[in-house]
Amino acid sequence: MPCFKRQVFMISKKIGVPLTSTVKKELLNFQKLSFDEQNARYRIGKGFYKIRIANPKQKHGKRGSFRAHLVLLNINPNLFAPFTFYYKPEKENLTEAELETALDKFEAEYFDYCTRNKK
Repeated sequence: MPCFKRQVFMISKKIGVPLTSTVKKELLNFQKLSFDEQNARYRIGKGFYKIRIANPKQKHGKRGSFRAHLVLLNINPNLFAPFTFYYKPEKENLTEAELETALDKFEAEYFDYCTRNKK
């Protein structure tokens, strides 16, 4: 989604590290897990998931790196969409209000996309 891609791009630019391929890899790894594994390891609420993404510049793993929030789409029980991306050292966690705002933006973008691509 455009907002998520924009967040990844802006953080990449700010810290001087290309992140697109790393983020794609982690999202694909998440998608490959069984639904039970996804729920056990990453679920933070009904239909919401948070994954940790390592900083390619750091050698110590995912601690203190990046976070992405995903939402489970109702149109398909196996379809997840990323809707937030942030750098952990700059922001410990997102507040409920920040998550709601990000989700509202995602829903608007998704609705616009579906409207434009309606067959």
